[in-house]
Order: sequence, then structure tokens, then C-alpha cells
Amino acid sequence: MKKIVTILSMILLSVLCSITTYADSLTGTTHEQGMRYLIERGAIAPDANNQYYPNATVTRGQFTAFLAAALDLPASSDSHFKDVIGSTKQDMAIRSVASVGIITGYEDQTFRPNDSVTRQHMARMLVRSLDYLKFNTTTISKSLPFVDANEIADAHKEAVAIGSALDIIKGDTKADGTYFKPLHNATVGQAATFVYRLMTIVNTPVAPEPVPTPAPEQPVTPPAPSIEPSGPANYSVPTTKNQAIVSQQSFATLEQAMKAVQTNNQFVIDNKNARVVYMQSGVVFANQYVEIKLDSGKDIIGAAANSQMEYISSNGKEVKVSFANQRGTIAISDKIELVPTGLIAERDHYTVNANGQLVHHLVSDLKVGKTAASYVVGKAPAEMKQGEKYYSWNGVFFTNKNDKNDYFDYYNYYQFLPAFSKTNYTAKELDDYILNMLRNLEKTGAAQYKDASKRSKLVGLGTIAKNMEAKYGVNALMVISLAINESGNGLSAKALEYNNLFGLNVRDTGDQKDYFKTVEENVSVLLTKYWLPNYIDATGSFANGAIFGSKYIGFNIKYASDPYWGAKAAGHYYKIDNALGRKDAKNTYTIGLTRNERATVTSSASGGSTLYAYRNKNHPVLIKNDKLGNVYEIFADKQTKDYRVISGFIAKDAVRVIKTTQ
Repeated sequence: MKKIVTILSMILLSVLCSITTYADSLTGTTHEQGMRYLIERGAIAPDANNQYYPNATVTRGQFTAFLAAALDLPASSDSHFKDVIGSTKQDMAIRSVASVGIITGYEDQTFRPNDSVTRQHMARMLVRSLDYLKFNTTTISKSLPFVDANEIADAHKEAVAIGSALDIIKGDTKADGTYFKPLHNATVGQAATFVYRLMTIVNTPVAPEPVPTPAPEQPVTPPAPSIEPSGPANYSVPTTKNQAIVSQQSFATLEQAMKAVQTNNQFVIDNKNARVVYMQSGVVFANQYVEIKLDSGKDIIGAAANSQMEYISSNGKEVKVSFANQRGTIAISDKIELVPTGLIAERDHYTVNANGQLVHHLVSDLKVGKTAASYVVGKAPAEMKQGEKYYSWNGVFFTNKNDKNDYFDYYNYYQFLPAFSKTNYTAKELDDYILNMLRNLEKTGAAQYKDASKRSKLVGLGTIAKNMEAKYGVNALMVISLAINESGNGLSAKALEYNNLFGLNVRDTGDQKDYFKTVEENVSVLLTKYWLPNYIDATGSFANGAIFGSKYIGFNIKYASDPYWGAKAAGHYYKIDNALGRKDAKNTYTIGLTRNERATVTSSASGGSTLYAYRNKNHPVLIKNDKLGNVYEIFADKQTKDYRVISGFIAKDAVRVIKTTQ
């Protein structure tokens, strides 16, 4: 009976769609069928502004609710997860899906419904749904035709193979093969399509005899609703074309104005403050340093002036953003500017130069779109071609402007290299490089570089950094790269007057105790008071991975408000390595990322005592030995009291090895 009901609902949905006489925001979009199927099933509902947001990242809770609605599961009062205890529609859906064994949650009895769901997890849930519906998968090929098959967790490989063979979840075909991208997330629209494909496969009805029918009436797009203001014109809704305002409506209330916004070329202006407070899509630009309250409610992260954040939604008072894939909320004020898509000429982007290097272009005025500054990140990945522009919100997941669904990963070796690695260069080689660099700066004739080779606080840093590497185990070239980036080649006022090469205690909110007697003391404090206890130690206050990273992962999350601080520092490492013969690029470390939260590191290959557990998934690990059966020996992100770097051991299933570009 369940199967018949589902078939009828799909046929009814098809009929309803065919007789619709108007177009809405879903009409003609890639995932329209899947979205309409779940809308009809009651799994997706519009917000107060009649918007569905198919491009938003789908959460674990949402995807589970989609399955519950599609499978028409019975209600369950069983308590499965300690973080799913409410009576919301989603909570009830999660309990229903858990009761039939499609989801199992985490070892700590949580489900984490607000986390994003990965593609490999979706594949597992979809195939378990097939099992629940008694769909025979025993004869389906279990081969994995993906270039990145080794990145799929063993527990999910069979499900991915089945889902792929049935074309429920498809891969991304490139010149060198098809990629599954198991740890990527999906949008609401993509998830809806996956569920729709699942139900189509299970419930394919017998086609009826064709009956001649008149040609369907062509859809007609209605004009934007005209709402007469019932009071003073407190809000305006401009309509743009080619970045120019061509018309404008006025409204008394914010609610009226928001309802009038129908396309990406419209937005709401608060006339009193002369600022945009609502739009369908665009960029949130930081006019000055601003703090973002993360959705987790436990933390905030800072965004420097000129930071560009992906817009998610707005209620007119607060705006929800994604900053390098970290979601949070900012109060709407003069500190930020909402820039609608219809007014954007260009935003931050990437190109490939003639030397095959990835160049990051920073745009300070989105409406003009000219590059204000640029820097070399490192070697460009094979997917990128000269003459094209590429975009990324976090420096890892990139897309081509001409195909926004064509995503690929880029892991810059120098940006993802953990701190307990060692450079292959000697103190003399590093000191010589620094002197040559400073002398070349002198040759430019610029006033700020006069006598740079004599004045710069970088002189002799190679010897200091190598001594610190021997004493504390931290990569000397990472220290030097950061010093160059933070101190303006050792010539900034803080460097010259305070011996402060790393911006220690120099904050957006005011400086504190930022003077050091010597450069050597400055380096020692960087390592012993900051990096080692707080950023490198996996249990440290600011531990998000012992790499330069970005606002998505690594030191950059907490060390600096500049979202590109990590990429810029890594760019200096790349430049130095290139100049000195690429010794580090030719002798690379193997780097992995943890697959799940709470991945445990033990003291021996056979188990032993627990050294620590990583707080977050995607935590970088530096692999020392991969020949130990089911575990990796790694450089533990924890030291002894006398600063000795020790080994730790972690299950191979808990780590995915990443392919880096160097």
C-alpha cells in the first residue's frame, strides 16, 4: 500500500506541475523536480517570504526529514539521540528514520542534526532506504569507478557503489576521470534530487497508453506584486539591470518590502539608515572589523575589514552568513554592507598566471570590481586553466564561474603542512635567502626599503628559527614565512621598535604587551606561549589544526581576522622553497584530515593509553608511517614537558589522506 500511495503522489505532482500557469523561483532550475516532489510531500516549506533556498547547504536533520517524508514512515516515540528530544517536525522525522535503522548517529548518542551532511553519508542513508523498501541490491555492481575512491571511508564504499550504479548520486567528471568527492556537502536542491531519484527507481510506474492531449499552455511569468504602502515610505525596493537601478517601489513596513523582492535583481533598503537590509543573494562585505556569532552558540570568529562573506539570509535586523563555510550571524550596522548580486561587478577571485601559479585577486569595491591587490598562493592545481576566473569561499573548494556546479578541491601543500614538520634547508641557506631578498627590495629604490638589508629585523632569523626548530620541533620555514607576512619584511614599526615580527598581542581591538627585548625572545614567546600550548596541542584553547590554513581550518581561524592570512603566509613559504631549489616540495610529507569528530590518538599501535581526541573533523594529521596495518603512526599534536615531539597512533578509517599541490 505504501508503494502505491507513493506512486500516486508522484503522478499527482507531475500533473500539478504540468497545469501550473505561472513560474516561480524554482521554475526551470536544475533541481525543480526533486524540490517540487518534497514540497508536495510536505518535507520542504517556504519561509515567510515564500522562498525555498535550494542552494543552501542541507543539514543532517533536513536530509533525514526528506527521507521520512518520501518513505512515508510511521511516527515513533523511541528516544535514540540525546540531542533530538523535542517535538518539532524534524525531531519526529529523525526518530522515525532511526526506528527503521536508516540512521544510527554517533558513538556519544548524538545525531547532530544541524551539521552539514557529507555525500558519503547521504549515500549510506539512501541505500539503507532501499533496504527498508526491500529493493534488491545484491546483483548491483559494487565497483567504485571514481578517481578519489580511496578517500571514501570503508564503511561507506558499498553504499556509494550502489548509489552510483543506480545513478542516485552521480560523480563529477573531469579530464582525468570521475570524482565522487565523499566529504563534500550538498545543497537542499541536490539532496531533493537524490531522494527523488531514489523514489523514482523504487516506484517506477507502468506507462499508460498515450492519449492525445492538447499542447499545454505556456507558463506566464507574473509581474512582481505591487503593494501599495499603507503609511510612510520607510523601505524601498529597487530593481536593477546591468548594475543600474531601473525602477523602485516604496513600502511602509519591512514585511511588505521583503515580500516584494522576487529576483536577485531586487533588494530592500532601510530608508532611515540608507542601507540594504534584505536581498535574495549577494555578498556581505565588512567595512571594518566585525565579529560573527557562530550558529553553534559557543564561539565567535573575527572578520577583518574588507572580508567578503557569503550571504545566506536576513530578517532585516541580523544577517546570516557563511564565512569560509562557518555559519553565523551578524547584526546589521555600519560595520557591514549587504551587496546584492545585481550590483556586483566582481568579487575576490583566482586566476592562473603564465608560470602556472595560482594568483588570488582581492577586490575592495564589489560594485566597481577592480583588483585592489593580489598575491601568489602557490602552484595552481591541474583543474585550473589560464584565462579563466575561479571562486572559493574557503580556499579549498573551488568553482569555475561558468559552471557553478563544477566543484573541485585544492589543498596547497604549504597551507596544509603541519607545524611539526621540518624544513630541509640549513640556517645558512635561510639566512642567505633573507639577505638576498632584502637587497633586492633595496634595488627597487622605494623609500621604505632603504638600507633594508641593514635595518630589517629578519636579518639572522634563519639561524634563530633553525635553533628553535631543534629545540621545539616546529618547522623553521613556517616561522620565517609568518614573520615576512606579519612584519612587512621585518620593516614594520612594530618589528623595528618592538622586535615584534608576528603581530603578537597586536589586535583589532587594541594592542597589549607587544614589546620584546630581542627577536629571539619574540620567536620563543610565539612558540611557547601561543603556538605550542594553544594552537598546536590538539586540546589547546584555539586548536583547529596545526597548519597555516584559512578561516575554514587551521591557525587562521583564531590567529588572525584576515581570512587570507594563512594563504599569504603559505605563499611566502612556496616562494622561498622555489627560490632555494624546491627541497621541501621534493621531499613532501603525507598529510591527512580526520573524517569525524573525536577521532582518538593512542600511545601505541596496539592501542595503549589515549593521548587525546581531536575536537573536530577535518583536523590535519602529519603521517609518519603508513605501514602498520589498520593504524597510522603520526606526529602527535602534543609534546612532552621538555618539548619532545612524540608519535601517536590513529585508526586509518578515521583519516583520509589528501592530495596536495606543491
